[in-house]
Amino acid sequence: MESMKKPWQHQTEKKVEKKVEKKPEVDTYKAYKDNLAQLEKLFTYGEDFRRFYGDRGVSAIKKAYDICKRDLDQLMKVDSVKCPGDDVSAVKQAINVIVDVVLTNKITPFIRDTSLHMGRLIFNWNDEVAKVGDIRRLAITAQRVAVGYMSILEAIEVQRKLLEMLRKELRNKPPAYELSKHLLKTLDED
Repeated sequence: MESMKKPWQHQTEKKVEKKVEKKPEVDTYKAYKDNLAQLEKLFTYGEDFRRFYGDRGVSAIKKAYDICKRDLDQLMKVDSVKCPGDDVSAVKQAINVIVDVVLTNKITPFIRDTSLHMGRLIFNWNDEVAKVGDIRRLAITAQRVAVGYMSILEAIEVQRKLLEMLRKELRNKPPAYELSKHLLKTLDED
């Protein structure tokens, strides 16, 4: 009877061992450090931060940055990090501020960069430490809206250039166009 088992039954009985790598990969670590460096560079523009996010927003974003950095740095040394509810609330407040600014203001390169880099940091922190669905969605929203807005602006610029090129071409009106118009009128009359 043992040999009469179905193939899928054998698979469920086998124990599968996963190897969990404790050390971050070099590329992941480099990307993380690059992201932190970009955020620290953005923090040097204090006047822009206050103009777009207000004093409370700046405070919330910097606090979230410190929490995320602390926990992710600690996670590289140990297996898991405990996340108190106050930290989750602080990070959620910061990402709410970022999403609010992204949705209600014209997206400048400064706002785009802030939302992309903080969104990425908060997203990674949430996936590794907090695991809160709302924070994940908000971080993705901040990044996608900023990227989508900039993509739309780029598409508009390309369309403007193409339209200008078309207008220049139509001003010249090569004889073939006039001939085609005459031919179409003739065919239409028939």
